[in-house]
Formats: sequence, C-alpha cells, structure tokens
Amino acid sequence: LALWLAAPPVLALGVALFWVFGRFRTSLVPFVAPFAAFGAIALLDRLRARDGRGFVALCVPAALGLALALRPLPPGLEYPLADTYNNFGSALLRAGEPGRARVLYERARDAQPDYAAPWLDLGILDALEGDLEGARANLARAAELESAFAVDGHLSLAELYQRRGETASARVELARARASRPSKAEDFFRIGLLSRRLDDLATAESAYERAVELRPRWADALNNLAF
Repeated sequence: LALWLAAPPVLALGVALFWVFGRFRTSLVPFVAPFAAFGAIALLDRLRARDGRGFVALCVPAALGLALALRPLPPGLEYPLADTYNNFGSALLRAGEPGRARVLYERARDAQPDYAAPWLDLGILDALEGDLEGARANLARAAELESAFAVDGHLSLAELYQRRGETASARVELARARASRPSKAEDFFRIGLLSRRLDDLATAESAYERAVELRPRWADALNNLAF
C-alpha cells in the first residue's frame, strides 16, 4: 500500500520537473483512478444514508478541482495556448483544410500578438492563396518579431511572384532570401527549386549542393542536383 500511495506524487513530480503537459501524464491514471472510484462509492453511500453534510463535504473538493482545471489562462500563461493553436492550424493545413487552419492561426496570433510563428504561417497561407498584400504584411511582421523567419518570408513571396509571372520581383525576393543567411537544408532546397524555375541554373546547382551537404541522404535534393 505504501508503494501505491507513493506512486502518484512521485510520477507527478517527474511530470512537473520535465514540464510535460501531454500524453506522458497518463501514467498517473492507473494510480489515481481507484481514488475516484472510492469517492464515487462514498457519494452513493451518503445519498443512501441521506447524509447531506457528508455529501456536500465530498462535493466541495471535487467542485474546487473542476473550477481550477477549467479556469481561464491568465495573460502571462497565454504562450502555450498560442503554440497549441498554431500547431493545430499547421496540422489542419497539412490535412488540406486551409480555411480551418486560418482560424487557428488567427487565434494563436490574437492570444499572443508578439509570437512570430502564427504571423509567419498566416503569411505563408496568404502566399499560397495568392493574397500578395496579406502575405507581405504578415511575413514582414514575422521577420520583425523573429529574424530567423526572414528566409521563409522572402522565399514564400518569391514563389508567389513566380506563380504570378512577375519574374523580376521573384528574383528580388530570392536574392533577399539568400542574403538572409539561410541555414537549413530545406531553405536551400527551396532556393534551388525557385532558381531552376527562374532559369538560374548556376544558383540552383549551388543551392542543391548546399542542401546535400547538410542532408547527405536526402533523395529529392540529390535527384534535383543530378537533373
């Protein structure tokens, strides 16, 4: 019994120490579920015995726990909420639901206006949907909040300009993306793709070579470099 009683606080401490607010806390369930069962049985016993005071005494802590769990987040703790909204929006976009994704990105932006990720994702979504003004505004705000997002922003605008047939503007944004010091293989891969579409084969080749340096076993980059 001592081991069983000690398990919930020990597991809870591990969760708190590693700051995991997801699936890992389910390890607590087998240990705390019996306490919930005992509480439910005690409530039934109080009802059968018509023990009003005992019934209320059991309900009060349950109500307090429920109120604590459902309380609104204070302003200082909104970042995890914004992050959750943004991740959910990205999952919806990958699932082919851009309309629902936009709603979640906007919720993330409104929950934490100085969080750069939803501004970036809204800008990318605008670019995918052909909204040039919206893309420029949102991507500029993302780069202002987080300089590392400048590469993504310039590449998204360059791709939009290229689809619109505005090759001069596409080349300008591509040059800005390269000047923003890309560091990820994915960035160089996009630079290679776009440079190839703009008939700049030398830049495309060097970009694919850099992508392969960063990810030597990336088949798509190797294939495009060979092409």
